[in-house]
Formats: sequence, C-alpha cells, structure tokens
Amino acid sequence: MEKDILSQKLKNYRNRTGLTQEQFASQIGITRSAYAYYEIGKTKPKLSILKKIAQFYDLSVDDFLEDNNDVYDLAQREPELVPEWDIDDTFNQLTNFEKSVICKVRKMSMHEKEALSRYLNK
Repeated sequence: MEKDILSQKLKNYRNRTGLTQEQFASQIGITRSAYAYYEIGKTKPKLSILKKIAQFYDLSVDDFLEDNNDVYDLAQREPELVPEWDIDDTFNQLTNFEKSVICKVRKMSMHEKEALSRYLNK
C-alpha cells in the first residue's frame, strides 16, 4: 500500500522527535496501534486527533493537510468540527460538499488556482 502524504508527514515528524510510536501515541492520548495505522495509511485520524498531533508539534492542521486531498474526508466524518476551523461564520451555512470544495481550493497551488479561475470565467 502506497503511503499518502499525511501518513508520510506523521512518520517524519515523529521520527524527528526520536519518540517511538507508543511514546508518541501516549503523548496524544491514543493507542499505539491506532497511531501506527495512521502512519501506514490504513486509517486516517479524526480531525480532533489531528488537532492534538498538530498542537504537539506546534503546527497547524493545515501543515498536515497541505498538498493532501483528505480535507473532504475529514469534513464528511466530523462535520461538527469543521466550523472550529479559522473560517468566518458564513462558512457554517454551506453544505459539506461546498465546504470541501473551498478547503480543496485553499490547498491548491497558485498555478492550479489560476487554471481554475480561467475555467470558471469562461
């Protein structure tokens, strides 16, 4: 199974700390096996767990999701947490699909955004 970007980042950050999977999992309050599944890409952490991981490294959740297509999946699994992201209140009135589109656009490269803009302005 090919690792996705999120699982690679999780492993790389943990390795930089010198912690074992068990030690790190304990730091964020989950089991070693749950964390191991995140690193091998078998499962993805809920947004609430990803927030704990980001906080441990003094990073934002966006740092883990950058160049990653997991935003839609996270919004679908935990829609009640999406409003906690740094987005103004009108975002809360959107459907999950609309939220996922906005989040994906935020993750696009400048080149991809320009191409999308040209497409939408046809």
